Amino acid sequence: MLYVAVNSAETAIKRVNEIVELGGHGIPPETIKKMYKQSNDNLPKVAYYADDVLIFDNSKQFTSVYQREKVIEIKNELSNYPRIKQNLSCSEIVQKDLKKFENKNPEIKAKKEPENKKDSPNL
Repeated sequence: MLYVAVNSAETAIKRVNEIVELGGHGIPPETIKKMYKQSNDNLPKVAYYADDVLIFDNSKQFTSVYQREKVIEIKNELSNYPRIKQNLSCSEIVQKDLKKFENKNPEIKAKKEPENKKDSPNL
């Protein structure tokens, strides 16, 4: 998944206006504001389902701020970009999904394997 963010809805509106001046089509400012918020709100939900996630900030200069391959975070500079949703780690969502699974399947119990030191489900 590739996500490109800008610092505000106003910046997005300005960019659309620049494209219109070059002959592109316009989008009403209220629609841009709505889409800006929805896009950011949906980012963690969609990122959860993506194998790989790349996030860039394009407010001034195109800058890589986050990279995840499978469940491994390669780069995370989101703390420098507080306007971008921060909770992109899969672990919290996975734990919720495990809890739902446990509740629906009480006959199945999680088992920790001693030889795998990283095996630590919260079930």
